[in-house]
Amino acid sequence: MKMNEMPQSDEAVFELLHAPLAKEGEVARYSGEQLFSIEPAQLERVQLAILQKRFSELAPRLPALQKLVDENRIARIAAVDDVVPLLFPHTTYKSYPLSLIDNCRFEQLNAWLNDLTTNDLSGLDVSRCESLEEWLDVVEANTSVRIQTSSGTSGKISLLPKDKREVDYSCSGFAAALSTFGDEPGFADAFAPNIYLVYPFARHSRHSTGILVKTFVEQGFHGDASHVLALDGKMSTDLLWMSGRIKKAQADGTVEQLKKTKAWQRLSDKFAELDAGKTESLEEFFKDVVIKLKDKTIVMIIGINYYLAMVECAGRHGLEMRFAPDSYLALGGGQKWDTISAAQKEKIWKALPFQFNKYYGFSETLEAGPARMCAAGNYHASPWVMNFVLNPDTGAPYPRRGTQTGRFAVFDLWAHTYWGGFITGDEVTVSWDRACGCGRKGPYIH
Repeated sequence: MKMNEMPQSDEAVFELLHAPLAKEGEVARYSGEQLFSIEPAQLERVQLAILQKRFSELAPRLPALQKLVDENRIARIAAVDDVVPLLFPHTTYKSYPLSLIDNCRFEQLNAWLNDLTTNDLSGLDVSRCESLEEWLDVVEANTSVRIQTSSGTSGKISLLPKDKREVDYSCSGFAAALSTFGDEPGFADAFAPNIYLVYPFARHSRHSTGILVKTFVEQGFHGDASHVLALDGKMSTDLLWMSGRIKKAQADGTVEQLKKTKAWQRLSDKFAELDAGKTESLEEFFKDVVIKLKDKTIVMIIGINYYLAMVECAGRHGLEMRFAPDSYLALGGGQKWDTISAAQKEKIWKALPFQFNKYYGFSETLEAGPARMCAAGNYHASPWVMNFVLNPDTGAPYPRRGTQTGRFAVFDLWAHTYWGGFITGDEVTVSWDRACGCGRKGPYIH
């Protein structure tokens, strides 16, 4: 479907929602009007058709999903809510025993992951791997799996086994999240030659942010790294994993027990080296951003603490912050406004006199794009991300009508080698059939 071509038939809507890439290396570009012009009844009808297709294709090939199918005696998906008992808890992709990584038992980690992807990892020789990085190197060299990790703040990192093609979808999801709608800010093409993306994260990592940086360079800008500014260097997956374990151990008072593990003995010295140089590298990064991108159109979707760091860096070095007026700044990363003082907020507003956009999302659906806040103050997910609101006590779905408040769950229709259904720990309020003041059609999150 061409950009700005309004979907009308069920076949056209199916094409829009099913997968974004018509061919390898292509970034699909959608307008906001195209994404949110679909009538809610038609949207849910086509979403159900794709959901049924995903279920029939994946249930026989994903043992973790088939187990839920057998337990709940679900033979088919006749209605949208039939999938709710099959949605994975948000902890599923971190349900591996810690001892497997502690003791470098990567054959067993392969077996655990094999239940969650249609790609076959069973024949890989990982007997010589002595770190997560070495294990990931073997997986990526021999399969199309690209494992995406989370930050591990709970003490474990998630290991989400996406296919390379699914990772490539992130450019299309990103472009959709920044697409124009009415008079709201945005871009017809988020990867236009005049646009520069700013990411104060490691350029090379298996974390979701590093995967985005790599994909934006390769897919979005066709290999031109000058349009994606990121921290030079590599974020070790092992150190990221250990960082999360340290934070958890500090909270639980179990640091001394952690120091006795084999993983600590392998990584503690390297972790100290990495932490020592962190502040300096971020300082140099923001200096480069302010100098190199003066008067240029920038896109930043980061936490409020990073904006503050950039403004304070410019002040320390006497640098003028001046970006093009069509620059797109947004809040992401989970940091809230109340984590900084009123004086710090005022400092940001003075240095960056832009409208700050807001998004809501999480790493499991990052490729599909986060839900964007509209001019009316509500959040609209792209139509290929299905919303559910569940009773927090029973897990049963609330009716998909009226306005409902409960536990949020989603299904990512772009996932085709892993199961895209997740139950989050978030409480949300969703309006299903009440028109949003911004003019977008479809359900929205308050």
